[in-house]
Amino acid sequence: MIKFFKELFGSIKEGIAEGVAEANQEMAQEKEQENKLKETENRENKKAIDDLSFDERFGTALGAPFRVVIFGDWFTVFGSNDDDGTQPIHLYKFGNYPKLEKHKAELAKFIKRDFYIFDKSSSIEILASYFDVAGIDKNGTILEKITSHKVEAGMWNPNKEGVKATISAVLSHIISASTDVGYLEKSEALEILKKVNQYAQKHYTNWESYSKDFITGEANVGLNNSAGRGVLKKYIGYLEAKIGSPWNTISWESSGNNTTNETTDNEVSTEVLGDIVWAFQRKKYNDTTDFNIEIEKYQQLILKEKAVWEPEEIAINKPEIKVCYEAWIKGKEEIATNETLLDDEEDAFDEDNSDEGMCQVELCATLKAQNGKYFTNLDLMYQLEQQVSNKELGDHIFFEGLTFHSNADHESEIPTFYMYCGS
Repeated sequence: MIKFFKELFGSIKEGIAEGVAEANQEMAQEKEQENKLKETENRENKKAIDDLSFDERFGTALGAPFRVVIFGDWFTVFGSNDDDGTQPIHLYKFGNYPKLEKHKAELAKFIKRDFYIFDKSSSIEILASYFDVAGIDKNGTILEKITSHKVEAGMWNPNKEGVKATISAVLSHIISASTDVGYLEKSEALEILKKVNQYAQKHYTNWESYSKDFITGEANVGLNNSAGRGVLKKYIGYLEAKIGSPWNTISWESSGNNTTNETTDNEVSTEVLGDIVWAFQRKKYNDTTDFNIEIEKYQQLILKEKAVWEPEEIAINKPEIKVCYEAWIKGKEEIATNETLLDDEEDAFDEDNSDEGMCQVELCATLKAQNGKYFTNLDLMYQLEQQVSNKELGDHIFFEGLTFHSNADHESEIPTFYMYCGS
């Protein structure tokens, strides 16, 4: 009898072992099939993302802190513990993408709850109000003739630390979500989004500084309570760390335009001197000859065999331009005679906007070509060097080119550029 029970138990153990082996095999097959499906989806998403314009990818990524919370990325997309490099397409694209229908109602609910947006008219009014508060140019968009005061100017004061980043993220979120739910046409949305991109690129040079300022600005505006802020920080951590995050795949130095310095008399390059490297170090130069020697050496030092410096090449084919930039100054006495203060003077020099007696301001300088006809590379770089030689730029001393903004003064034909400097 004892032997019988031993044999019986042995048979049961063998049966259990076989069952476990079969179950493990089935799970392995299911996992393999799941991985194949995911690889296929990843390839399709990657191809779709690569086909998008830079403006759409970059602009959608600005609002990723909000979209990532709504879509629950890195839990529903990636799983909570692994990172297979998946790029969730809805963090790069808006208006038409897989699984949009699943989230459309939720997106509509959130923008109605948070911004009281429930149709095209309300979406346009809110966007126009944010543009006005931030001082973003509305020309060429459906917001152009809209004046709105839906957004509280004091609460969203862009001079508060970090608020520029938060405004950029909120605008991106509203634009993408309003298009997702059908309130805006995609073409309309992209025109608005381009302006937001320019605004963000004017104030930031990388995702790290943008992310840091977004968190600070969100707290200064007071969008969330401590619990909501904790959720945002957690998801921002994923945006900063995950391989497939747009914040790790989209470069701020990228450009969606193929531009050149060659222009006709009536055209202005949208990007100028973007391939020139230089560091503003508040150094005095006797004349353009001394400066030319120095800047040529710097190109060779930094770019090595890729260095190209053509001092007499035409940079901007206009006799006069305006160049706007940010700097730290002690007071209005440090504003040059050819410069105007873009900020409200009272706000700019308020104690709350100062740091150890220095105030961060936006200035716009009027420059005139030395030959009275056009700016050469040397003439333009030398004038920019002279313009900031008595200004404190903080950590942002590395020249990253000029970007055409608009003919800000519509009664003249003087083009306006923004000068970007990195750290």
